[in-house]
Amino acid sequence: MPTDRRHRLASALLLLALLPCLLPAALADAARPQIDVVFATGAEADALLARAEEKAPFWRLVRGFVSERELTFCGVATAAMALNALGVTPPPSPEIHPFSVFDQHNIFTAEALAVESVGDILRSGLTLAEVAGILRAHGAEVGVRHAGDAPLEQFRQEARASLRGDGSIVTVNFARAGLGMEGPGHHSPLAAYDAESDRFLILDVTRYQFPPSWVRAADLYHAMHTRDDDAGKNRGWLVVRKGANQ
Repeated sequence: MPTDRRHRLASALLLLALLPCLLPAALADAARPQIDVVFATGAEADALLARAEEKAPFWRLVRGFVSERELTFCGVATAAMALNALGVTPPPSPEIHPFSVFDQHNIFTAEALAVESVGDILRSGLTLAEVAGILRAHGAEVGVRHAGDAPLEQFRQEARASLRGDGSIVTVNFARAGLGMEGPGHHSPLAAYDAESDRFLILDVTRYQFPPSWVRAADLYHAMHTRDDDAGKNRGWLVVRKGANQ
């Protein structure tokens, strides 16, 4: 048999052998609706916010809504927003003394630096567990959920409970590519939920690049169900509460 025919035959046999593995994933991707992100820049986003009934922490988060001060500080900015929204007592803020809020400087107490150094964060950002560690360093109680270990319905229920006002803040760690955006893994808090469209409002802390966005629950979960190589695990979400001693 000529060499080129043998190569074609081998390729065809390999494809047939791989079909059982490739077909379920291909069908799953084909079954998923096209990713549809509604950025908060117009009437559709305004209507979603007006209609949403689950947005208890919205104004507390918006009051302290910040942009990451470094390109790898999304986890730091998200942690500061969550702590402020929960009313956790912050360290001193020399710039606004005698007042004080958590910011992307004073959040780095000795306890927080024991989780991850500023230099390491500047190089590679923070994993889900590391953001949880910084929050705990300030006395918060944190539940860590990795997508895949916890299903979509659990995410939806916990996030909705938070947005109905159960005393928690939910932050998400997702791959931007999973939402059709450019960029790597990212952290930001959730601020609202619209039941009719099954969309969550992400207050994106890269405000210089992306406005807040309304994202379908399944799309957001899919973007969290991605591997963070630095962590060796999937991304996911945090359920953050004020600690008992706060």
